[in-house]
Amino acid sequence: MPIVVVEDDPASARLLSTVLRLEGAPVEVASDAASAHELLTRSRPRVVIVDLVLPGINGLLFVRQLKSQPDTRGIVAIAVSALNGEETARLALLAGCATFLRKPIDVATFPSVVRQCLSEAQ
Repeated sequence: MPIVVVEDDPASARLLSTVLRLEGAPVEVASDAASAHELLTRSRPRVVIVDLVLPGINGLLFVRQLKSQPDTRGIVAIAVSALNGEETARLALLAGCATFLRKPIDVATFPSVVRQCLSEAQ
């Protein structure tokens, strides 16, 4: 089961996916929420890493949609964003994200955060 990264910035998408692939995880990347929805129906990931600022539907709305559907509500959503502040983190958690990570991510701890969120979801 792949991890889906929803990120419109190519450099950020490359960083997130490379770190996860180095840990042995299969990764698929979508640049917006619509593309991510298509990937979700095909790949059935256990984890979605989602930027909060996306073209079209923003990441918060995407996660709310994800969590409102019976077939996708069990997917672990992890928010990443350059938007810093406690309010942004609070909104991400209220939307249904397991955690909120500020950009730039810490590549040394990122894989363990993903693993921790997965283990807590089981």
